[in-house]
Amino acid sequence: MQTEDGRKTLKDQFVETLEKKILSGEYPIGSRVPTERELALSFSISRVVVRSGIAELAGMGFLEIQPRQGAFVADFRKTGSVGALVSIMKNTGEILRPDEIKSIIEIRMAFEIVTIKNVIHNCSDEEIASLNPFVDNLKKAKTSNEVAEALYEFHHNLNLLSGNTLIPMFYASFKTTILGLWSRYCKKYGKEVLLHNTFSLLDNIKSRDEIKAIAWCNEYLNYSIKGEYEIYEG
Repeated sequence: MQTEDGRKTLKDQFVETLEKKILSGEYPIGSRVPTERELALSFSISRVVVRSGIAELAGMGFLEIQPRQGAFVADFRKTGSVGALVSIMKNTGEILRPDEIKSIIEIRMAFEIVTIKNVIHNCSDEEIASLNPFVDNLKKAKTSNEVAEALYEFHHNLNLLSGNTLIPMFYASFKTTILGLWSRYCKKYGKEVLLHNTFSLLDNIKSRDEIKAIAWCNEYLNYSIKGEYEIYEG
């Protein structure tokens, strides 16, 4: 959240600083963070702001609040929410562990199957054709970040066409993570591979060929997990 003039609130600044201390290991897993009073003095903010920030970090899975004992750093890779994952990406230079990347791709694969089926069976030709401008934007993209943004917009709008109300929200929650992975992919293998994948998927959807569309989706995503286009290394 930001103030009216675009600046981050005191709570947001406090939360981001504690996130960085946790992710850097300055506050290791299992350790107790300073008390509300100590944090308020250290950051020159009120205890109300500290309490609100601690509650937010607990909700994200970074902290565990133990009554009468204080707040302790949780094993956030086990207890963290989507917000924690986004924070990890933001604060660690978009570096994720191989098992985390694999998990993200597997989740995406499951959701894309639902999206493909719904679009093929429920959308008109005109609705499917509405995806063409997003492919055109992908063609025009020059930098890896522009390619990632264009791909995100294509898939986000494909998800919207599916009629499933949760998939677009889930996808948007992972936007920072997804952009980072696509940018990395583009740097490693080039834009043409991503353009080919997108063209092929859309062509199969336009042809109403559910089997081919799903098979193609599974094939190129599996290549990212364990094939010639894996993206585990930075």
